[in-house]
Order: sequence, then structure tokens, then C-alpha cells
Amino acid sequence: MPLEACKVYRVLPDPQAILHHMIRVIDESEEGDLYPNRYFTIVERAESLKQVLTSMN
Repeated sequence: MPLEACKVYRVLPDPQAILHHMIRVIDESEEGDLYPNRYFTIVERAESLKQVLTSMN
């Protein structure tokens, strides 16, 4: 299932993926797939999310 741009996704911790500059992203199917970490901006909190989304416009 393709991911949507500018959408917020959950990420699962995966130490092995991090070693390869990847992150495990949970999509709508609730499956965790690996993607290059450069495709994403990591947001820790909801308040930070608002700041990130505002800076993207």
C-alpha cells in the first residue's frame, strides 16, 4: 500500500533498521514496512507536529 505525502504515520522501534538508515512505518493495513528514513520527518509530540506542518507550507 503506498504512503500518502504529508500524512502522519506511527513508527515501530527497529534497531536493525536504524543501522541501515531505515524506519519501520505502520500504514493503514497495520503492517510495519521499512522505508528510507530520509523520506520522513520524525515528530515526537502533537505540539511539535503543528510546528512541522506549519513550516512545510
